[in-house]
Amino acid sequence: PVVRNSIELIKPAMGRYSGVAVDIFYDHFLAANWNRYADIVLTDFSLHVYKILARRFFQLPSRTKRILPFMIAQNWLVSYASIPDLHRVFHGMDRRTHYLAGMSRAVAALVENYARIGSDFESFYPDLQQFTTKKLDEIGRKPIL
Repeated sequence: PVVRNSIELIKPAMGRYSGVAVDIFYDHFLAANWNRYADIVLTDFSLHVYKILARRFFQLPSRTKRILPFMIAQNWLVSYASIPDLHRVFHGMDRRTHYLAGMSRAVAALVENYARIGSDFESFYPDLQQFTTKKLDEIGRKPIL
């Protein structure tokens, strides 16, 4: 429900792409506040994730194979912490949709509602952590770090 609150909050600006924008906004809040949620530095974690993805490159879906080099080169996981980098992310998405999605409005929607969306994220993230831990236990896997 809390994610739905964020989506509804920006729906006037983002329309049907509100969910996509909120997903990236939540990535931003995680990256920007990483030290609250993890014992490892975000840059070290990102390098670890990129190495895992590179090792398993041939197992990845086609779309992921296409974007992985850009993801690594532009260090997406770290760059989401920065508002200026989010401008670049949303501009790229807008370009890929031939400017039909209006993603260029996303950062303004985030800035306008920053405290509220941040609060929604803070409510959501512990639930996500709990869900993920439970799923990893069910399938007999450990977290990557």
